[in-house]
Amino acid sequence: MLDSPGKSTGNPGTTLQEKGHNPMKTYTGLTAIAVAAAVLADGVVDTAEVAALRKYIFADGKVDADEFHLVTVINNAVAKSENAGHDMPGWTALYTDVVAAYVLEDESSPGEVSEAEATELVRAWSGDSTFDARESSAARTIATRATKMPEGFRAFLTGRGISA
Repeated sequence: MLDSPGKSTGNPGTTLQEKGHNPMKTYTGLTAIAVAAAVLADGVVDTAEVAALRKYIFADGKVDADEFHLVTVINNAVAKSENAGHDMPGWTALYTDVVAAYVLEDESSPGEVSEAEATELVRAWSGDSTFDARESSAARTIATRATKMPEGFRAFLTGRGISA
């Protein structure tokens, strides 16, 4: 479902604007799986996709588990793609913002990394056998901002060159 004015271009979440025919992506009304498929279609997270993802994820002002898993799936797929080394402006910042918000701005342990969150992060960051630059950025942000974290998670970060 598209919520933007204009005619469909045939690409999921993309419309042609009546003035200037500038493509604008939107993911409103799509499931997380459909969003991931649309973003990953070309193996690159471009600036329009970053903007649309940011709007989609932060629409309600918080990040839930599905949204955390969405960026994790996208990041792991992009890290394995032939475009892995290409610059994707804004993707690292969005990934970092989403992961940090999910862990540090939750209602059950605000500002802290709980045991469950630590386990989830370790699983997410170990699942594809690489600890990429985006994961490192999120880890550094969490290490800097967290007021408390489990010792095992601190050791995991330290083992990846991040002082916590």
